[in-house]
Amino acid sequence: MSNIVLFEGQEVSIITDKGEKLINLAHTAKCCGLINLDRGVERISWKNRNGVVDKLKKLYGADAPKKYQEEIQYILDEIENTDDRNSIYMSSWLSKRLALECHSERAMRYKNFLVSLDEERENTLTLPNMELANMVSQTVQGILPSLTESIIKQFAPVIIETKQQVNKMQEMIVDQSINYDQDREDLKSLIGFRAVNTKRLTEFLKEKLSEVYGMNVSANSQVYQRTKALIFKEFKVIKWEDIPASKYNMVYAFIDNLDFKTAKGEIACAR
Repeated sequence: MSNIVLFEGQEVSIITDKGEKLINLAHTAKCCGLINLDRGVERISWKNRNGVVDKLKKLYGADAPKKYQEEIQYILDEIENTDDRNSIYMSSWLSKRLALECHSERAMRYKNFLVSLDEERENTLTLPNMELANMVSQTVQGILPSLTESIIKQFAPVIIETKQQVNKMQEMIVDQSINYDQDREDLKSLIGFRAVNTKRLTEFLKEKLSEVYGMNVSANSQVYQRTKALIFKEFKVIKWEDIPASKYNMVYAFIDNLDFKTAKGEIACAR
């Protein structure tokens, strides 16, 4: 579940993954001024000169640590291939670097805003389970000397039983944490597999169209958009990611069997 914060009236969506804070890329682009006006409507400048892609490529070539170079490459692939760019998130570190790369007063204020969010998180007091257990143990040790022997004998079995129950609960929490981490890793692997296959489908379609029309067809080309719409209609989806992995071979075959026509700019499917 995402957490929404406000920067100068602009919503910024934040999620946490394994303790790391991730910032919504589209919201960051708006806060940094990476937008343009299209008939009076503000739109994010994704691929324009000095747009989001241009800025990320500059950061990639600016000796960024390998971890963030891999993140930048992943985000560039998502921008190129995903149908919902508003679903892309990136690390707090990369969000601040992108703000610095924009060289504007508003972007600098946004960078400082992200820094303040990091500081608030670091200053939040949290007690690990072991520290909490030590506090309870010290409290009990401070009380025990003042109790009479009879009271100690009366409550000793209860204390032992309680400690045993606490130990069992801690073991269960550890086991559940391990299972949860494994499930999340499995989910990430599945998402990564889907992203790779989705990219292969889009690249296959571009190559097929480029071969048929004798020109370089990109994701923004009208012929690509029309053909993609035809494929989505055939498989009853609204984006590439919705196509089940079990139907990838059917999609490849469908593209191979397309009867590409140029009449009136329409593409018909041979049955």
